[in-house]
Amino acid sequence: MELFYKQEEKCSGKIEDRLAKIVNDSMRTRIGETKKKDLLAKHMKPQNCEKITVPRINKGIWSSLPRKARDQDLKLQHIQSTMCKTFYPLIHLMDKLLKAQTAKQGLAQTDVTDCFALCNDTFKLLQLGFSEMSQRRRLSLRPELSNEYKALCAAEIPVTDHLFGDELEKQIKEITDAKKVSRKITDKHNQSQRYSPIYSNFKNRYTQNRQNSFKSPSYGRHTMNRNNTTKSSFLEKRQFQKFQRNKKE
Repeated sequence: MELFYKQEEKCSGKIEDRLAKIVNDSMRTRIGETKKKDLLAKHMKPQNCEKITVPRINKGIWSSLPRKARDQDLKLQHIQSTMCKTFYPLIHLMDKLLKAQTAKQGLAQTDVTDCFALCNDTFKLLQLGFSEMSQRRRLSLRPELSNEYKALCAAEIPVTDHLFGDELEKQIKEITDAKKVSRKITDKHNQSQRYSPIYSNFKNRYTQNRQNSFKSPSYGRHTMNRNNTTKSSFLEKRQFQKFQRNKKE
């Protein structure tokens, strides 16, 4: 019973050490866009294998879907397109082996080299699709994370045995510390602005003018006070703007 519930995956015998290292390293590597583009364009679909294609959503259903659902499907189509291209070198490899078997003769050295190249490209395409699926899983979880930790879904963070990498605690601490520093800088800036004499003077005068505007008018005296207040407010506003420019410089 213990063997039945054991979670370890069964393994075959060891492969060539050099090949094993290449495989293990590649599963933790993100392929650059240029290499990716060249790899996807390298192999072509066999002419008589027209059914290898990404199925599209029926037009009637597509037109009724909300934009969010369409975007999600387009992203999955992109991954499925990579999977389709993985078939191309694999099929060409199978075709070479089948022809050699039918002719009942071994492979020439040039054919062996070609077969190895096809195997190599098949693995690269599989690794590319695997990597894209891991990133898609992370992005699907992004809406569930708080705003300050959404950066954990960035493609630059490598996927390991864990979807968000092996240094999650360190990354969270770095994000938290950066937020604290940013908050201190912002608070200091707001505080210096809030308690500057010119800013406070202007704010007080603005508040007083607002209050006076709701008082009942006494035409002669009110007109004179309003003119004086307007001139004073204008001068203080100019002083405040000059203060703000000096701060930026």
